This record gives sequence, structure tokens and C-alpha cells, in this order.
Amino acid sequence: MKNLSNSCVPLTRFFFVLTAVSSRVCTALRVPSVFSDNVVLQTNAQYGTRAFLNGYSEPGERITINLSGSDSGSYVVFADNDGEWGVMLNPHGPSTKPFTITISGEHNEHITIANATFGDVFLCAGDGDMADEMNSIVNASNEIADASNFPQIYLFASTSAGSPTQQENITGQWVPASPKNVQSFSALCYLTARNIASRGFTTGDTRVSFADRPIGLVLVADRDASIAAWVPPTVALHCAANREEPLSKDIRVQELEGPRGSSHHDAETSQLWNGLIYPLKSLSIRGVLFSHGTADVFLNTTNYGCYFAGLIPAWRDHMPTGDYGFNFVQLGSVFGGTSGSVQSSGLDCAVCGDIRIAQNEVLPVMNGSIDTTIAAVSMDTSVLNASAPIAGKATVAERLALATTHCTFSMQRNESSAEAPDFWTGPRIQAVQAQAVGVVAVVLEPHTGVGLRFATVPLATRSRRGVCTPTSSSGAFEYSADGATWHEVDTSISGRPAGLTLHLPPLVLRDGGPHGWIRYGHASAPGCVLYNAIGMPMAAFQAEVLGPSHPLRTSAASVARHASVRPPPMGFNSWNYYHCNINEHTVLAVADAFVSLGLKAAGYEYVNIDDCWQ
Repeated sequence: MKNLSNSCVPLTRFFFVLTAVSSRVCTALRVPSVFSDNVVLQTNAQYGTRAFLNGYSEPGERITINLSGSDSGSYVVFADNDGEWGVMLNPHGPSTKPFTITISGEHNEHITIANATFGDVFLCAGDGDMADEMNSIVNASNEIADASNFPQIYLFASTSAGSPTQQENITGQWVPASPKNVQSFSALCYLTARNIASRGFTTGDTRVSFADRPIGLVLVADRDASIAAWVPPTVALHCAANREEPLSKDIRVQELEGPRGSSHHDAETSQLWNGLIYPLKSLSIRGVLFSHGTADVFLNTTNYGCYFAGLIPAWRDHMPTGDYGFNFVQLGSVFGGTSGSVQSSGLDCAVCGDIRIAQNEVLPVMNGSIDTTIAAVSMDTSVLNASAPIAGKATVAERLALATTHCTFSMQRNESSAEAPDFWTGPRIQAVQAQAVGVVAVVLEPHTGVGLRFATVPLATRSRRGVCTPTSSSGAFEYSADGATWHEVDTSISGRPAGLTLHLPPLVLRDGGPHGWIRYGHASAPGCVLYNAIGMPMAAFQAEVLGPSHPLRTSAASVARHASVRPPPMGFNSWNYYHCNINEHTVLAVADAFVSLGLKAAGYEYVNIDDCWQ
């Protein structure tokens, strides 16, 4: 038996920050529904994280948690003055062998959680594209029947809704994947997890299989909710003032320290944060699978980028995992539907492209400030049309699985060859530079620009823009001298370095300063898309055209936002890898590695000795 008197110190700090004084008094012993029979708890294997449990009881009550079976352990904690308690579990490797969790209070109250396992947990969230069910997609009967081959995947579909006040629980139950259970579950969420489980991954010299590694999927989706519904109140208030830059971390955390149950919004703003995200404050996860944007097309949200850039760090700040992988789908093509239209004439909505570009700008490759974040491109598939069943879902799920394997599980290269194209991405821009009067080069990252080709997207004719051949396009890219008026331009694929040549209206070449703007994938339904050798499409983007000596910059807002940002304190935290297995030799070895690997020269100067040092 281990008493967590030392380990609970940081946990107590964690709950102190995320919860504050409340008039609510908890009496009956209870836990959130997400901790119930068949639960998958997050493993710390392959750089995962420790799992947490939380619950409620009488203030000050002594709570005993026992794990029996293959993962035995015992913990004692005490409820705080609000009647809330929490525990951080010991590190565990993944295993399909179940165990039982028994939680006991001081008044003969007991909670038993049966068939629990340790594996990888993903939070699936978003609007209609995430909510679409397995029984609505192309090839549904075969895809559903295949679920019998993946009993190690467990599903938790929340039946809760948004709320004007912060909630302590979401309703739902865990069930194993089966043809019966997956048919009404999110197709994008399940198929992405299934593809990850089918493929496995390699990290370093270790090959990881999911045959004996459970995957837990927690689904919280709302078909019609805007991005503003998913963010905490301070982010919503900030972005409602039409400001594009996201909030600083200090301000985000202040909201989380506010009184529980407070309401700071109108209409649906922050409702899903309160009702679906806030209750998950003790859920450790491997990553998020997020697909959103269609609802905001119809709401004509003009500052989507502010909300989205604020959502990702706010969610990470709120949950115990920290910097987990945030894997999202860039908005697909919007070209028609039964529930309305973007514009009845041509369906050419400007906000569609604006949302895609705003989503892309959070990525590190676009100078975004949010790392361990990656996008799957879907603008060559449809998120809304009048046809049924839904096409393209399997394609998007495959791309999201590849992106997640890279970003969340740190698989870096194609397994077949170090020289092969990066397996998870389409062409990625490295620089956009003026070469001569009327000529601009888009230089691509070498591993992503192999085997370039343009291809026509098989959408409605009214949605196509320009001419599209395998080697050229007259409508995929657009140019603007002032960032306001845009013109389609001729584009051809160039040789070495891998990239594109754009033929523009005459440019005024001058020393320094921008020469205009280039954007790609801005149409509501792009008719010509650029692919690389592995068939992955290029993501929508917007970039300044600069002189040959200038690096890529993405937007005036992002340039101003990042120009004055100083690097944070950088170093190594012993707990993330070694947990309690540390001594002075380990600490010195880490410091020596900083120097030998060049990390010290790059600004890594702190070795943080966390817990168990005594």
C-alpha cells in the first residue's frame, strides 16, 4: 500500500487552481460518469501521462481508492472544503487485462468501477462533421461489421448538452466497440481510432502495436454550435470584441480561478465549455480529435481565428494532461445542402476560406504559437451536401489518423525509407518569394514536395474555379496587392527546389516590405487541389510575398503577435519521464545531455527536479 501524501501535494495545487470557493456542498459519494464501468485510463507509456480520478463527498471526508487485479494499488485522499477530492494514480503500462476500482468513504458508501483498463484516451469534439454517425457514411454496413475486430476500442458518447453554468459531470456510459455499439457513434472519431489501432506506430527503435493496447474515445459533439460555445468565458469576451490575437495564458487561467457556477455570457457562448469540457478537468488524455467550422460558415463568424487560437491552450490549461496532441480537421468544402445555403448564387462564401486559413495559422509550421498541434486537410471532401450517404469520411479519418500518429505519438518519418515523403502531410510551404517582375516562387519543404500534381476535385461544376491540369492551375492560387481585392493567377509546378511558380500581375519590386499576398484554398469548394506523391493535399494558407532574402510570414496579425514574444523558460522536468526513479546521477546526466546535444546553446537551461527528490 502506498500513501500519496507526497504525490498529492501537486494534485492539491492542481485542484486549488481549477476550482474555487463555491456554496455547493457535496454529501453523497459519487464520481463523474466518465469514470465508470469499462473506463479506459490513460497510460504513461510512450510519453503518455499519469491518470487521475476525481469525485465528490462530504467536505473533509477520508476517501480510499483501491485498484485490484493486474494493476493493484491503494490510495487515501481527503475531500476539500467543497467536498471535492482527487487522486493521481501510479504510472501504468497499457494492457487489455481488466481490473476493478473500488472507492470507499467513511459512511459505508462504496463505488465499484468494473472492467477498467489502461490505454490511450482521445477526446473527440466538434460540430456536425464530428457528430455524423457511422450508419450515415458510404460503405456503412462493411465499416460497422468490421468493428467486431476491434474490441480493445471503448466508446463513451456524452448525452449532456451545453449549460449556462459550469457543470461537474457529463452523462454517458462506456461500451466496447461492436457492430451494434458503433453504428450510432461518431464516424470520424471511431474510424480515426480504428486506423491508428490497425497501423500501430514506431517511436525511436520501438514498434508499438495496439493489439493489446486499449483505446478510449470520449465523444462530445454538437452539430450546430459555433466555436464561441466551446471556449471559456474570458476567451469569448476577448474575441467578441473582434480582436484577432488570442489571450495570454495569465488571463486564461484567471477565468479558471473564477467562481464555479458563474455565468459570463449571452446566448450559446461558452455553453459547451461549461457543460461538456469543464466536467473533464480530471480526465487525462493522449490527445484531442477536433473537427469544426461548418456551423460558423452559416453564422458568418468573422474572427474564428481568435476563438480557435484561444480554445486549444485553454483546453490544455484546464485538463491535467497538459501539452497533449491537438489534432484537428481543416474545414472541408461547403458547396450545397438541404439545410440552407452559404450563398444561393455560386455558394462562394468568403468566410469558408477565412476559417480554413485561421485554422492553419495555429500550426507551428505557419509560425503559430501552439506546438504539438496538427491538421488534416479535407477541402477536397465535402462537409455539407444534399446527397446521402456521406462521402469522404473514411478519407478524412485516414488523414487524421496519420496526422495523429505523427503529432501525438511522435512517429517522425516514413518507416520504409528516411528519404521517403513525410507520411502524414501534404505539401508544406517553406517560403513565398518574389523572383522577378510578375513571378513568385512558392518553395516547399523537401520531404513534402515530392511528386507534385494538381487534380480536379469531383464536386459540382458551379463550385469549380479556373482550369486544372496535372502540372498547372489558373484558379487554385490567388494574389492581392492590398490584402482586400483578390485575383486568380496562373500557377505551374517547378522542378528544383520542389515548389510552384506563380505568374502574377506586375509587382513593384522594392527593398524590404511585402509585395502583396498569396492565398490558396480559399474558395468555399476549391475545384483544383495540389497533392504530393503520397496523395496528401496541401492545406489552405495565406502568406505575404516578400523579397528573396525574407522568410515566410503568414499574416500581419501573426507577425505582430510573435515579433515581440520572448522564449519561455526552457528545460527538462524529471517527472515527465523518470517519475520517482531519480537520483543525483540522473540529474547530472540530463544536464550533460543539454550541453552535448546543443540544447544549452539553444536556450534550454533548467533541470526541474520534480517530486520524490526527498
